[in-house]
Amino acid sequence: MQTLKCLHTGKDIPYTISDGIDLRATISLDVDWGEEKARLFGQLIAENPGALDDPAKWDELLDAYQLNDHHWAWAKKALAVAGAECNTVIELKWAHRAA
Repeated sequence: MQTLKCLHTGKDIPYTISDGIDLRATISLDVDWGEEKARLFGQLIAENPGALDDPAKWDELLDAYQLNDHHWAWAKKALAVAGAECNTVIELKWAHRAA
């Protein structure tokens, strides 16, 4: 089984990859990721007082923890790609990596 090293704990976490748009999985993962982001942001703020008042420091923390995608709404994007909102041909390879 393949594993990923968690940037926060250093532990190896097993993961799976599936391809194609699975709206149920995307919505579930979007919710899970939202909860995890909230936890991580709380931890970063607690461990780095004043970071929110220093945009350069906050950007540095987001880069270090690979949280630059905090604003992405995967479920919304999946619905647009898979549904009627998609008026053009979009060449995307959609996959899920779940740990």
